[in-house]
Amino acid sequence: MRLSMWILADWLAKYNPAIKIENGEQVLRSARILSAETRMEAQNVYLARADQFAAGSGNRVICVHEGDSLLLDTEDMGAVFNEVLDAFDFYNAWADGLERDILDGCELQHLLDQSDPVFREPLIVFDAGHMVIAHSSRYGPDALDEEWSTMLRTGSNSFDILNEMKEHLHRARYSHEVTELRYSFFAKHSLQRMLFDDQSVIGQIILIEWHRPAEKGARQLLDALGSLMELWMRHAQREQLLKPECDIFRDLLDGKAVSGQEVNYRLSMMGWEKAHEKLLLKIEISTADREIAHPLQARLERRLPDCYVFLHQGAVYVLLNQCFTPWEAVERELKELLKKCVLHCAVSYPFTDVMKLSAAAGQCRLTLQAALEKRGGIYHCSDYALDYIRNTIHAQIDAAAVHPALHILKSFDAETQNDLYATLRAYLRNNCNLSRTASTLNLHRNSLLYRLNRIRDLTALDLTAEDVREYLLLSYIILDGREP
Repeated sequence: MRLSMWILADWLAKYNPAIKIENGEQVLRSARILSAETRMEAQNVYLARADQFAAGSGNRVICVHEGDSLLLDTEDMGAVFNEVLDAFDFYNAWADGLERDILDGCELQHLLDQSDPVFREPLIVFDAGHMVIAHSSRYGPDALDEEWSTMLRTGSNSFDILNEMKEHLHRARYSHEVTELRYSFFAKHSLQRMLFDDQSVIGQIILIEWHRPAEKGARQLLDALGSLMELWMRHAQREQLLKPECDIFRDLLDGKAVSGQEVNYRLSMMGWEKAHEKLLLKIEISTADREIAHPLQARLERRLPDCYVFLHQGAVYVLLNQCFTPWEAVERELKELLKKCVLHCAVSYPFTDVMKLSAAAGQCRLTLQAALEKRGGIYHCSDYALDYIRNTIHAQIDAAAVHPALHILKSFDAETQNDLYATLRAYLRNNCNLSRTASTLNLHRNSLLYRLNRIRDLTALDLTAEDVREYLLLSYIILDGREP
């Protein structure tokens, strides 16, 4: 590993260096004592007496590399030289050792444990979905602040902070440099290094400035650790995080051919029977909120262990078996999470056959459309299906399709100040039950019979015919949605 003057400045901090660095690139391979006969080479840092460079500067030790220098508060050349050589040995042993361990198949946690003496600050690594995959071992859940505890316990930042950070996380996907995170909602500042495989983001590593502000040398070391982690991610064996059944569920949602026998066999191995009543939930994630998708999925998996939770086309789906997971338990978990991330969830009608999953997903889609203006809640298809049908009819059906009898009744009412139009509507909605209709309209039974007879005289309607009643009810939906 090549060092820089910034890294050496941190290493020699006990000598209170006066730092003059303009370049500071990581090009240094070794150290030399400067003498009159020495030919200076670009890969070396040179140690000399300060007065060799500026008359009257005294006998203090100075480290120089091209135009950069560190003027140290000591005259002990031998001690400084040994310190500098120790720095090269220490950092090279760290970087070379980690590279060997990566190629030998070490765990990601090993990289952080071996890096603790280098950084002496908390480190945490996230995958591409902003889920924690490793963190500094010596900092447990209660070692730092509340947000650190949240990350270790839930596997990601709190949803409040994810919402605050989502724009930054989106921009950071295009940054290949170590950047600062300076946000008021964090107790301390941090350094961030995104991790890439070619041009694709595969994660990020964060260094928290818990004990002291990080200098430029720490940035360079974090960049080096990031490169080693990218190497690890290319070589390491990935754990399969998603259950195989979830791939089948995605195929069902996409309308692909799936063997019902295979589906039922797989579910029966998990104790799910075809006769069990199931629900499908859909939490739609907008493009602006996509950084929340993976953390939300992971938390639902933890909190609903007997459910299938999977991502598909910008949404988080939850398939639950009500024999194992009562709806009330799911509702409690969802209300808390949805309130924090300001999303909303649609719930299908109950169903038994998983092969009908696409139909359940369609119910969720229609429910989300009907509840479009609402956020942070749970909406059942049973509450919104009729609204959706009404809205669709209003938007798509021409008023000319309305049964002509309703136009006759409206005109008659306008001329005579009667209320036959509303009477017929109430009669139909009460399934042609005289007692309920009379109660609804606050009429005497004989008065209701008089009005119904008047309606038949004016329109010649046969209200005993089922198709006529259905036509009239749909016509009311069309008219009532179009007229004030």
